[in-house]
Amino acid sequence: MRRYEDWSREAACKDQISLFFLEQGGKSNKAKAVCSRCPVRLDCLDYAIMHDEEGIWGGMTDEERKKLPKELKQQLVKEAQKQGLYRERPTAEYYFQLFRERERELMIALQEVTRPELVFDEPLIPQQMFPKHAEFVL
Repeated sequence: MRRYEDWSREAACKDQISLFFLEQGGKSNKAKAVCSRCPVRLDCLDYAIMHDEEGIWGGMTDEERKKLPKELKQQLVKEAQKQGLYRERPTAEYYFQLFRERERELMIALQEVTRPELVFDEPLIPQQMFPKHAEFVL
């Protein structure tokens, strides 16, 4: 098992990517024909199984890969983790938590900017905004 960056340059499909992501009901024959002569077909298939990719990878559609035994994916993931080649994709929960943390940071920053002492009933003229430099403000 190799890193994606290492094997993808050798892929027979590297200049024909659009063949591998079909519209609903599209035919996969052309893509599978390219896969059949590809020197990195097994690396490609391993990658697709581990990362739940869509489209045709390693000569199989995502529907065909879903029918493979779950034990195969678990075995591939364990082997890839040992080699440092696998990283879990972030889940929706991860992004939601990240959003909440950023939202808290933004709310604190917003509260600092909108402190009551900075809110004015009447618009200030530049001389009032910069009293130390009133003579330079037009």
